[in-house]
Amino acid sequence: MKVLSKLSIISLLLYIVGCAGIENDKEEIMTLIITGNNYESRALAEHLHERNNQPFMLIPAGQTNQIYVNGPKKQVMTIDKDRFFSFVNFVGPQQIIILGNESYVPYSYIQQINPNITKYIFDDADWELIAWQVEELTGYTGLADDYSKSYNELVRSGTIKGKQPAQPPREPSVNYPKN
Repeated sequence: MKVLSKLSIISLLLYIVGCAGIENDKEEIMTLIITGNNYESRALAEHLHERNNQPFMLIPAGQTNQIYVNGPKKQVMTIDKDRFFSFVNFVGPQQIIILGNESYVPYSYIQQINPNITKYIFDDADWELIAWQVEELTGYTGLADDYSKSYNELVRSGTIKGKQPAQPPREPSVNYPKN
């Protein structure tokens, strides 16, 4: 029993130390970005992170129990998905941006968020539309264009399957009558 108690205390201390690494010395955390650990969603979260230096969480895809958290200083840590609620409360953001529908961020996670925190949920199936909507919300000029370029590179490389890359507009064709 004493061994279990000591392990619990050590686990708690490691968790607190890990969470402390998320604190931003220069400014408090205003926004937390939450999305799934998928190529489309992670790319958009990374573009947002580059602009606002705020942390983002990647909810596990599949059977894993680990949530990846990218902090303000680009440090990466993992937390157990059972600690989602306590981690979000510890960080204490003023607003949360949720990227993706229930297949990216299950509703069970959204329900755990403090109802006093403003949540913006972007759950369209079109990721380029989501990027444009987030750009409108945040005012980060060029976010949607930068994301669109990254997204299309992922499609062209075959990383994202089943999508066609956007094609540049073609010049109108002219058909002259044959005389």
